[in-house]
Amino acid sequence: MRIVAFVLVVSALSPWLGLPVPTTKSMSALPAQSVDRGAVTAEVEDSDLFFQNAIRAAGPRRDNSQKIDALLKRMTLEEKVGQMTQLAIGMIARGRDQEIQIDPAKLDKAIVNYGVGSILNVAEQALTVDKWHEIINQIQETATKKTRLGIPVIYGIDSIHGANYVQGATLFPQEIGMAATWNPELMKRGAEIAAMETRAAGIPWSFSPVLDIGRQPLWPRFYETFGEDPYLAKVMGVAFVRGMEGLDVGSQDHVATSLKHYMGYSFSFNGRDRTPAWIPENYLREYFLPTFDAAVKAATY
Repeated sequence: MRIVAFVLVVSALSPWLGLPVPTTKSMSALPAQSVDRGAVTAEVEDSDLFFQNAIRAAGPRRDNSQKIDALLKRMTLEEKVGQMTQLAIGMIARGRDQEIQIDPAKLDKAIVNYGVGSILNVAEQALTVDKWHEIINQIQETATKKTRLGIPVIYGIDSIHGANYVQGATLFPQEIGMAATWNPELMKRGAEIAAMETRAAGIPWSFSPVLDIGRQPLWPRFYETFGEDPYLAKVMGVAFVRGMEGLDVGSQDHVATSLKHYMGYSFSFNGRDRTPAWIPENYLREYFLPTFDAAVKAATY
């Protein structure tokens, strides 16, 4: 999980690391390669070959450790705590549904006074691309121009089965439905489209894929998983990560992923969500660890 955290830091610090800064854009201005990928028409005959190729795919390697260390030395303790703080959009906004607006006073309090480093999600309804641009640009304007170090805020959203919080985006089946296709190439293509349409809204980070194993039939979020089989879930999870991140997570049509929710989260003792799980270590390693382990190895950073 340290690797996951590292990419979020790198993304947020991109102006100091020589990386391209994400900019908002309309869906009509998407890169040609995203439009020309075509449809998935062939079955994947060897899932293990797909898995191994996805794990070994290599993108650009960047060593930004010196620049990160230099920035950390400039930060106060309060600034470091602020950068590790994440708020829901409702904490800095007023209004509901399509009338939601950023509240300048609340935004300044969160970003300028407390140095909050991340904002997430949406209030009630999916927003248009233009509305997302308005919100994201206002947040970044405050973060980069009103704070001492000008560190951009990293915004994240749940693009779980398509960019489902962006109006007009393509929606796909939930993970349990995608697993039923037994086609990781199809999963990868769907994740590519979701990443492209999430990034078009100016959002560089998705809270997906869900890598929990579905082995507790009472658990109400079973449909969010790739099912009960660790191998199938592992292959489909890697396909999801590779589609979302591509070979360069910093490119303009890909986004960073989050591996959800945590090993064993889906195997609650009483079947309720967010409740304790009692899992022997051998069972944890055999059934619940492989999906997370593989997805970390497939990451592009």
